[in-house]
Amino acid sequence: MNKRHHEIKCEASGVFACFTRPDSGSGKRSYEVPTYSSVRGILEAVYWSKETIVIPRKVEICSPISFYEYNVNYLGPSRKPDDVKTGNSMSVGDSILSNVCYRIYADIHDKGDTYGPCHKHKEIFDRRIKRGSFYSWPYFGLKEFSCDYIGEFRESTTVETSLNFVISAPLYHDKFFPHAPNGAVFQEASVKNGVLEYIRIIK
Repeated sequence: MNKRHHEIKCEASGVFACFTRPDSGSGKRSYEVPTYSSVRGILEAVYWSKETIVIPRKVEICSPISFYEYNVNYLGPSRKPDDVKTGNSMSVGDSILSNVCYRIYADIHDKGDTYGPCHKHKEIFDRRIKRGSFYSWPYFGLKEFSCDYIGEFRESTTVETSLNFVISAPLYHDKFFPHAPNGAVFQEASVKNGVLEYIRIIK
């Protein structure tokens, strides 16, 4: 009997990341950890298929949590009316993560019996991780914050086991769960010994 899902995993790192809080206002403010949807996006950038669905399980945080703050000159329509008339920009502050590194674990599920054995999708994912050949280039939350490494686990990488904290009701996803109120799912997230485990929204 064929298994309907298999574990996939990879390591990803980058100079910057922004897992934007929906309550951050005019400027972007990142959560301390990757959101469910951002991890799913990274994995589906490696391998996407209409035959499968990727369910993130956990992330191991492998670098200290460090924020980088900067200002940008905003020229969009949300400026004050006087600034729009005069052509003046509005200074907006962003707060993003810097020097991130994660070990990502997920399950890849077969959507139905008509698509054949699920293990073939895991094998394709694993090959792409080894070769560095992806469906699209993965990024951390925003496309300008691309991964500078995504591949197999590196021996030099270690988990930041000193990290223990709780994030109150972070956004899990606002697209893939139409059954949820307002199409969004919020759930308390707990980091224990450097590990964040995601709730099982889809079985």
